[in-house]
Amino acid sequence: MKVKFKDWNCIIEWSIYLQNNNIAIELLDEKTKELVAFATTNTSEETDWTKVQVKDWSENRGMWEALVDSGVIESEPVDKITSYFVQVKVGKLTEKAYKDFINWIRKNGWKLLKDGD
Repeated sequence: MKVKFKDWNCIIEWSIYLQNNNIAIELLDEKTKELVAFATTNTSEETDWTKVQVKDWSENRGMWEALVDSGVIESEPVDKITSYFVQVKVGKLTEKAYKDFINWIRKNGWKLLKDGD
């Protein structure tokens, strides 16, 4: 999936936080494949695989809108988690993003899940 974040044209690199198996999203530059940003953060709260904890503060300001505009998450947060000094917005993946993530799991994720056991 593609995401326009600030001046970068990015692709999504799916991953999983091994601490609690929450979804992780990295944005990579579409051409160079260099890391642009971590779109998600991970709190101690577990979220199921239809949701992501979006990092939308500091250098990531505007991430929520970028993910919504790119069709990755729905426009309204489904929850908020207090973490230290910020409110982490929890977004629901769109059907397209969820299918893309599940395809990634089927192709690669079993290795991560197995390593996390």
